[in-house]
Amino acid sequence: MNSVTSVRDALTEIFSGLVTSAADLLPRLITGLVVLGVGWIVAKVFERVLRTTFLRLQVDNLLEKLGISGMASRFGIRGSLSQSTARLVYWLLIILFLRGAADAVGLDIVSSAIESFFGYLPNMIAALLVLVLGNVVAEFAGRATRESAADSGVDYAPALGRAVSAGVLFIVTIMAITQLGIDTEMIRTVVVIGLAGAALGLSLTFGLGTREITRNLFAGFYVRKLFRVGEPIELGDISGQLAGVTATKTLIEQADGKTVALPNREVLDGAVRV
Repeated sequence: MNSVTSVRDALTEIFSGLVTSAADLLPRLITGLVVLGVGWIVAKVFERVLRTTFLRLQVDNLLEKLGISGMASRFGIRGSLSQSTARLVYWLLIILFLRGAADAVGLDIVSSAIESFFGYLPNMIAALLVLVLGNVVAEFAGRATRESAADSGVDYAPALGRAVSAGVLFIVTIMAITQLGIDTEMIRTVVVIGLAGAALGLSLTFGLGTREITRNLFAGFYVRKLFRVGEPIELGDISGQLAGVTATKTLIEQADGKTVALPNREVLDGAVRV
């Protein structure tokens, strides 16, 4: 009998504890659900207001002109950026109210995790803004470099523009990573070593192996400035019309129809107008 009584008392105590816990949890659970319901309504209202406002202000057209929509598509973002932004605000509000619900129920771990997320959110926004603005600057710098090089007669204008754009994007990416609080010391060290090695290699190349090519490249720039295609020129016993100027050669079309290719340096030093 004593054993039966002990088991009964233990079960009664366990059941009583469960009832007490449920009675304590139920009001908090209802409060949490109410907070979530209010949060869902508020998030829906904000999303609809933002969608309408962006549509009336034609934000998508502005983003398209700034080139931000193109950048977003390269990152895999499809559809309207304004609508995606409104949806993002919706989910941020849901998460914010979820924290309130977690506090009401007593889920401190969930609440702390959401608080840490919102504490880190400004860094993420700053990094995103740096990437967006940096992409605009990179495209502008690349386009300006390409157009300037093309106007100067440089044959490798598109490649030069892409190189400038890539360089700006690389710097912007490092800045964005820094905004996220990630240590970039190792990246900077590797980049410095790589740039130093590339500079040394280019110096040796230009100084030893390709001196003549380098001279002709620079000479070609000035030949294009001094002479125009179709203009009669003469260099020693070679005379004719200037047919074109490549990276390293000047093409002269003679009277008999043959075309002579001369190094740009020689043309710069000795060619005269007829």
